[in-house]
Amino acid sequence: MQMIKYYGAGDTLTDSTVETVLASHVFPADFWHVGKVVDLCGAVYVADNNSTDTLTIDLKLGATTLTGTDLASSGAVDVADADACPFRVRLVCTTAGSAGVIESVAWIGSDAAGTAPFAQYTSVSSLDTTGALRFEATGVWSVAHADNQCAAKFLAVEEGSAL
Repeated sequence: MQMIKYYGAGDTLTDSTVETVLASHVFPADFWHVGKVVDLCGAVYVADNNSTDTLTIDLKLGATTLTGTDLASSGAVDVADADACPFRVRLVCTTAGSAGVIESVAWIGSDAAGTAPFAQYTSVSSLDTTGALRFEATGVWSVAHADNQCAAKFLAVEEGSAL
C-alpha cells in the first residue's frame, strides 16, 4: 500500500442535528479499475458534549456530498467528553465503468473500554467509476446543544492493487 493523501484535523460539528461532513476524500474520474484497493483510516473526536447527548458517525461512498451509500454507522458514540470514534475502511473495485461495483469492509468503533469495533460488508453497485467518487465521514448529534462539539482528527488514504 502507498499513501496517497493524509488529511489533518477536519471540520467541526457543534450545536446541530444536521448531518455534516467531518472528513472526506475525492477519488478523481477514472481512478478506479478492477483490482484497485484503497484503505482509509481515521478518527472523530468528541471534545465536549452535553450530558446524555450522543453522536452518530456514518461512513459513505458516492458521487455527491451526503448522498452516498452508507458503508457503516457507529451507532451512538459514548456520551463522555474525550471519546473517539476510530474507523478503517477497505474498498476493492470489482467492476469498473459506468456501472461499477466497489466492495467495502468497514470497521467502526468507540474508545469506550471493552467495546469491540463493529465490522460491516457492503457491495456498492451502479457507481460510475468514470466520474469522481467521494468517501465521507459524517456526523449527527442526537440533540442540538452549544456544548456538543466533535471534529475529525485525521483521515489517511492508501492505495494498492489486488492484482
